[in-house]
Amino acid sequence: MAHIGVLKVLEGVGIVPDYITGTSMGAVVGGLYAIGYSADELEEIAMSAQWDILLGNRTSLRNIGIEHKDYYDHYQLVLPLEGFNVGLPKGVIEGQELSEFLTRLTAPVHHISDFDSLPRPFKCIGANIATGDKVVLESGFLATAIRASMAIPTVFTPIEIDDQLLVDGGLVHNFPAEEVVAMGADIVIGVSVSDSLVDESDLNSLIDILTQSAFITSVKATEEQKKYVDYFIQPPMKPYTASDFTKVDSIIARGETAAGRMYEALKHLADSLKQLRSFDPIIRPQVAPSFIVNSIEVKGNNAISDKFVRQKINIDPGDTITPAELKACVDCVYGTLNFNRVTYELKPDGETTDIVISTRESTPGRASFDLHFDSENGVGILASIQYRNLLLKNSHLTLELDVAERPYFNGDYLIYFGENRSAALSIGAMWFRDNISTFDIEGYQRTSEYSSDLWHTYLQVESANSQDQTFGIRLFTESNRIKPSIVDTSINTFDKLHYSNIGIRPFYLKNTFDKWNITREGLFLSISGTVNFDMRGEFQSPDIEAKLDYTFISLDGEYHQFFPVTRKFNISTSHQLRLTNLKSDGFNVSDLYFVGGFKPNYINTTSFWGADKYQYGLSSFYKATLTFRYRIVRNLFVTAGLAYLETEFPMAWLGDDLFEQRLAANQSRRGSWMGGIIFNSFLGPMKLLITRDFNGNEIKPWFSVGHNLKNTRRPQ
Repeated sequence: MAHIGVLKVLEGVGIVPDYITGTSMGAVVGGLYAIGYSADELEEIAMSAQWDILLGNRTSLRNIGIEHKDYYDHYQLVLPLEGFNVGLPKGVIEGQELSEFLTRLTAPVHHISDFDSLPRPFKCIGANIATGDKVVLESGFLATAIRASMAIPTVFTPIEIDDQLLVDGGLVHNFPAEEVVAMGADIVIGVSVSDSLVDESDLNSLIDILTQSAFITSVKATEEQKKYVDYFIQPPMKPYTASDFTKVDSIIARGETAAGRMYEALKHLADSLKQLRSFDPIIRPQVAPSFIVNSIEVKGNNAISDKFVRQKINIDPGDTITPAELKACVDCVYGTLNFNRVTYELKPDGETTDIVISTRESTPGRASFDLHFDSENGVGILASIQYRNLLLKNSHLTLELDVAERPYFNGDYLIYFGENRSAALSIGAMWFRDNISTFDIEGYQRTSEYSSDLWHTYLQVESANSQDQTFGIRLFTESNRIKPSIVDTSINTFDKLHYSNIGIRPFYLKNTFDKWNITREGLFLSISGTVNFDMRGEFQSPDIEAKLDYTFISLDGEYHQFFPVTRKFNISTSHQLRLTNLKSDGFNVSDLYFVGGFKPNYINTTSFWGADKYQYGLSSFYKATLTFRYRIVRNLFVTAGLAYLETEFPMAWLGDDLFEQRLAANQSRRGSWMGGIIFNSFLGPMKLLITRDFNGNEIKPWFSVGHNLKNTRRPQ
């Protein structure tokens, strides 16, 4: 990024380059400058870019298909699966967001394959990882060439170009001065942001040795290249590293300061050149606001058919579309999770445009793992296997198992059908094992605890033609066995309870969140109605044996929205309403919605700050929260919020004969506050929060690390 500061000084004195070469980040800045972006425009691009996303291995949750959102971005480790063989990725970062970023910025010159024909002739350097040879990239698709030149080994996955597997050219040739001379340059201005080799006295660790070993060749090559340079500029980069993209302004300033030290010499050069020749301004080609599609070509796919990609793109020859609409269509293809990377090229052909979709397929399966802990649920390892086209085409299998103090299993087999695969049929099962508590009349002292083993199996049909919303219907059965594990002997209880039921649930779901954890913006809306019929239960206590047989109906709605007020400050609000035709609680867990705690993971549960986990077993209620979050530094946040729980209204407005529910000590409403800090670590969010019920005296702490979203899949 320091290169941008140097370009600002060069533009200030009036120097206009005729030829440009670059390696790694120099290829990014140089390639975009060759298109015609000015130094100020490059600075604006660098300052406004979301580098944590661009240089991460996750895309926005908005790009993921609605049927896959529940299983995306929940794991610390993801490994490819081929058959029953677990492999290792070729790099930590596939770079879908980065590739799309470069594709969009280079769109004005997608039609130019010879880099000498760019507004400023350009070349960049890659390294053939198989042979160790330098590869000069001078033709092809510019965005791919730039991406290859910056593919740091083991960090970014290699890029294949012309049957060569390429990585960051900085490994072998970090300062391509002789290439710019070969292009025709008479005067060379070189910018190097690489440090020299570290002295022996400073090589004190394994990391120091490995880093020095990786760049010995490149550093020596840079020294050799200096003989081609007339004006050498080397901004001091310490203590900044390649990952310090949150300090873009400071890094650009380093480049500007370093070039400023040579201001007089550069100004003299510019004045001398102006006496010899004139410099025509560079005009960057513009992308048409819309274009007519002539043809669509799909490349790179093998197991996934062209037809599948075309169906997801849903663009036909003759359609008029905008670049933004095309990007949304490409995101839809990537959101199927069948590809590690999907990019596009625009090739104008007269009054129409040809579209080329380039793909890189993912492996058929992947194994994922997440280590998590929180002070309510304990420690666990969530393991997942996902496989596509197993047994049947157009299918997707997901198996999740949480090996934990409170274990959990989820299995889902989804099959697409219909025109353009616009619908999906799912068959699945979930299993929960957890402890449900009862409290005294004051609501604060736990009196009994019951162990619950619950199976929920289902058959579901839903729409699958949208990234952010779906509607459908689920037919399900539930079986639950409950028995006491801790009992206050002064209170009558039961020996065991077994119930089963069949239900049907139409639903609508909309999700536009940018991510699940530390969500910044977006909307989550869920509306469903459930008819539980054929409710059968067997109740056994020391004095009573009874069988239950009844039906009940519930209506559920949940709304959650995040509002980014500034780049650092965020406000969110949530509202949840549940209405049932039950007037009182009981031992049938399927009848109740358990409210309380920070991280409930059982079926039909929701959090409520200030209360113990599952403290309130309710049939009808309204809950609202208001949360504030502020980013102090890059990954450190402070948060605070208020929560409100109501069991009288709006139920009473609909008729007391239908709804009646009270909390402990006949209180129909409760409030609480929450505050604490969040650190976004490589293990997932680390949270240290405290909370207090306005009606209580106890301040309760809570700590968690990892994703651990499980079945709740609610924003964090």
